Amino acid sequence: MLRLSRVLLVACLSTISVFSPAQAEEIRYSEDFALARDRAEALKQLIPGTQDYYYYHCLYYQHTEQFDKAAELLAAWIKRHNYTAQVHQILNRQALLQYDAKPEAALKRIRERLNLGFNHQREVLGRKPNLPNALDQKLISRETLVTRENQRHSNLQGYSDAALDWLVARDLNATRRRHLLQRLRRPDYEGLVKLVADDLNTKDSGGFGSFTIHRPLLPEQLTELLDRKGDLKNQANFVYAWLAKLHPAPHIDWRNDRDKHKDYLDRLWNYVSTLDAVHNSLKASVLYRCLEFDRAGGEFNKDRFMTYVKLPRQTSYVNPRYLQRPEHLRHRANLGADYSKQILLPPVGNDEPLVRSYVSHFLREASDWKDYDAYINDSWLKRVFAETKIVNGLGDAEQWSSLLRPAEFRALKDRIDLDFAHTNAKQFGRDEPVSLDISVKNVKKLIVRVFEINTTNYYRDHLRQVDTDISLDGLVANSETTHTYEEPPLRRVSRHFEFPQLTRPGVYVVDFIGNGKSSRVLVRKGSLRHLVRTSTAGHIFTILDDRNEQVKDATLWLGGKEYKPN
Repeated sequence: MLRLSRVLLVACLSTISVFSPAQAEEIRYSEDFALARDRAEALKQLIPGTQDYYYYHCLYYQHTEQFDKAAELLAAWIKRHNYTAQVHQILNRQALLQYDAKPEAALKRIRERLNLGFNHQREVLGRKPNLPNALDQKLISRETLVTRENQRHSNLQGYSDAALDWLVARDLNATRRRHLLQRLRRPDYEGLVKLVADDLNTKDSGGFGSFTIHRPLLPEQLTELLDRKGDLKNQANFVYAWLAKLHPAPHIDWRNDRDKHKDYLDRLWNYVSTLDAVHNSLKASVLYRCLEFDRAGGEFNKDRFMTYVKLPRQTSYVNPRYLQRPEHLRHRANLGADYSKQILLPPVGNDEPLVRSYVSHFLREASDWKDYDAYINDSWLKRVFAETKIVNGLGDAEQWSSLLRPAEFRALKDRIDLDFAHTNAKQFGRDEPVSLDISVKNVKKLIVRVFEINTTNYYRDHLRQVDTDISLDGLVANSETTHTYEEPPLRRVSRHFEFPQLTRPGVYVVDFIGNGKSSRVLVRKGSLRHLVRTSTAGHIFTILDDRNEQVKDATLWLGGKEYKPN
């Protein structure tokens, strides 16, 4: 039984070697050594000093019970190659094979290699315990642990995240309060605003926005914080945090819903209008989009327009004397400033076309341009005033033409206008009739062509939405009509066109060609959107139309593959 146990222990402690094809030589020698009639003769094949030389010689000495020679050779082996896996294998065998003579050494080797611990205590039934069987609550009370951690660390390093919920209500010094604010991620803590305000009032504060917890503060918390620290009102990070709270909910399609779009623009302007002149660029970005939205609805709000005009802007048509006023030397609106991340709206860029359309609208019935000359360049106003009267056929054309230089009047007369009305719809419902308004000037014959786009092929080839820059070369128009007009070249007239032939959902290009000039508009009739959910079978897509009704026969093109409904 002892011999069997020793064999099992040797097997447990020995390292099993797995040989790869590259070690074929070692496998052949192992066979030579194991099957040799005289193993001492087989050992002569080995190169002295190699790992195999030491390993097989030690193995031979152990097989022949020459343990002293094996120990002597082991010492030289370790000195030369250190403790390798083969060294440990031989050491294990050496200890176990000498168990009868040196049992303590063998057992020590077993404990060390198998990491055994015999620290169990014998359980005696019926004996009265002489140790406490309940933990003293004072040793683990919150106050005891807090005192200990505060002695060990000057910050909250010793606290887990689970402790943050009750640490918010404790009286912390500036260092621990700052460390707490660094770790907080949710704003739903009572007294959080006071913690933030107290930290911002310290001398070495990083300011609003320096901690992640500043951004998710709720609107009512931002209001309370502003009451506690009024100088935050015009700080950029505070303004941007507030603007983020005004964003429409993700499920609201506010860009295509005029009511939701108007609500969002009103919220933006009601807030940014309260800011100081340092945010004139932001004000201009928001107010420009408000004016653009009003114009698309056929509304021209003069008070709102005058508010925009009064913003100091470095543009060609602004009255330079207005910009030189002391209050306008600083904080001029930068129309190229990009606030798309903060207000979800693109930068303004060139605002002259919008300002011209508003001024032209108001000057149509005005007798002069005095309402605007304090803010807008007089020569620009005079030219727009004259053009507005002339192209609309108002009053005496000779009187207005005298306000223009001969070259300007000639250019106005030769100018060709094919301008789409800003009130044209950008999207039509699948059952909604399609109609367009376009202002026409200096065009005797107008050709209107309608092209239906094969959206399936276009999306598959280009992987993007159809745009007005689509090439129509080689395409045959689905319909073509010609219209003739008799108005003089100086008259600009609004024309209305209806397209009853556009009855099917799809994407159409309507091309207007007159007097060598072409203007085209992209008409989208109907729309599709998708909902997606994950199931055990994979992703399930639901296709909805513009009436939020499910399209049951829709197909999906995804990753270059077409998926049809089940």
